Amino acid sequence: MPAGHTLAIGLPDGSWLVFHADHRFWGVNPPVLWSVWLIVLILTTTVISLLATRQLVKPIRHFADAILLFGTHPKSAPIAETGPAEFRSVIAAFNMMQNRIQKMMSYRTAMLAAISHDLRTPLTRIRLRGEFIQDPVQQERLFHDVDELQQMVDGALAFFRGDAQEEKITSLDLPSMVLTIIDDFADQDVIVQYRGPARLPLLGRPSALKRAIANVIENAVKYATPPEVGLVIGETQVTILVCDRGPGIPEEALEQVFNPFFRLESSRNRATGGVGLGLTAAQSIVREHGGEVTLANRPGGGLEVRLVLPACPTP
Repeated sequence: MPAGHTLAIGLPDGSWLVFHADHRFWGVNPPVLWSVWLIVLILTTTVISLLATRQLVKPIRHFADAILLFGTHPKSAPIAETGPAEFRSVIAAFNMMQNRIQKMMSYRTAMLAAISHDLRTPLTRIRLRGEFIQDPVQQERLFHDVDELQQMVDGALAFFRGDAQEEKITSLDLPSMVLTIIDDFADQDVIVQYRGPARLPLLGRPSALKRAIANVIENAVKYATPPEVGLVIGETQVTILVCDRGPGIPEEALEQVFNPFFRLESSRNRATGGVGLGLTAAQSIVREHGGEVTLANRPGGGLEVRLVLPACPTP
């Protein structure tokens, strides 16, 4: 039988109907047929590549999100070790580094808090010995310095104690928290205006956030005028605005005021100068929540403080 493709059909009379073709024909020309095969091959390869890439990129994306979370929440949980063996080794190394950094931060906080606490004993002894100073002027100056150091120690202890707290993240109503702070100032005959929504859910540490907002409002009350507090809701973030009409801050000092114990007011009087940890604590708390605190002088005088926090995701 000649080469090719043959089809034979038996007929009732015993004869055969035979079809023979030298080449199989698909209804299209060979160039078109090869083009169809090539397109099918490309589509199949593309789909397989996309699926494989997605499976590989997914753990990388989770790893990148965990790194960003660790930058804003140093006490975040370790990353689950998933993906290829090589990638799991990278995650394990990162988890080890994260654990070491967390231990170092906890040790630093505990050490500084212990040092601040231990300073109280010599300060008490200095005050007791100052009682035997005959010169009333020198005695008053000594007591003034001791009081100043005591205030700094108390402020440092409060700061480190707040830094070491393991407060859980819960759902809270931000306007209610702000209005509670405003009511506390109203009890002191300080009227603070509020503009914003009546309800706004947020995820955070209630006590820490309340402390941060109260510190900012207290600064405005102490150094400027009773401020206006507003809440601005964005798609991905919530902004707390604290605006006053005081003297403002020199442009070159807008970043320095976040440094611990930095004070614009040159005197050592706590009633006018403070300790210098209020904005430091507020910035630390807001950053732990994944946000940021910024300062800007207002046109016409005054200061605007922005506390930007991540918005609570809608269900």
